[in-house]
Amino acid sequence: MTQYTLTISDKQARILASAVELYSRVGEGQWDHLLSLDPLHLFPKYFDRDKVRAMLDEITYMIYGKKSNCVTRDNDTPDEYEAAWDINQVIRHRLAWDEHPEGGHTVDFGEPMQTSKECELAKIGRIEDVKL
Repeated sequence: MTQYTLTISDKQARILASAVELYSRVGEGQWDHLLSLDPLHLFPKYFDRDKVRAMLDEITYMIYGKKSNCVTRDNDTPDEYEAAWDINQVIRHRLAWDEHPEGGHTVDFGEPMQTSKECELAKIGRIEDVKL
C-alpha cells in the first residue's frame, strides 16, 4: 500500500477534519449536515432553514425509511465514508490534545475507533518548531 505525508497547519487540519466529517455524514445519509455549509451566509437571508431541513428529512425518509438525523453507520455504509470518518476522528483527537494537554471530557479526547474495514487508522503527529 502506498502511503503519503501531508504537512498542514492547525487551521488546515480543522478544515480537513470538517470536510471529511461532512463527506462521511452525507455519504451515510445524514444530509441535514449539508446545512452546515453556508459559505455566503445565505440561509438566514434567503432560506427558511427549517423548511430546507424538512425537505432533506423527507428525501432521506424516502430512501432510508428514517429521518436524516436517525441514519447511523451500519454494514451497508460504503467503506470510503467510514474511512473518511476515521480521518476526522484522528485529526480531532490530535487537535484536542494539542489545545488542551490536560485532557478533557469530550469524545475528541478518547482514542479514535476504527470504523473502516479496508483502511487502517491514519496517523498524525505534531511537528515542533518547523522553519519554512
